[in-house]
Amino acid sequence: MNEQLISKINDTVCSTLMIEEIQSDEDLFESGYLDSLAIINLMVALESDFQITLSPETLDLDKFRSIESIHSLVRPLIKVPV
Repeated sequence: MNEQLISKINDTVCSTLMIEEIQSDEDLFESGYLDSLAIINLMVALESDFQITLSPETLDLDKFRSIESIHSLVRPLIKVPV
């Protein structure tokens, strides 16, 4: 399940940020893919794609730093396996 979930997160991130490919450990901020507006768009996309709700406390930038960190954020919130 983890590989499927990571793959789906990767798909969501790439389509939302309009990038073709990204490594799961690549820093989205240092790479220039995420900024203040893009992170909000990404949160909305993650909520929609995974049927989850991200609370304001979720806005810790480190939780969105990479596909791996987003996986750690999203995984416990998913009620139905991906």
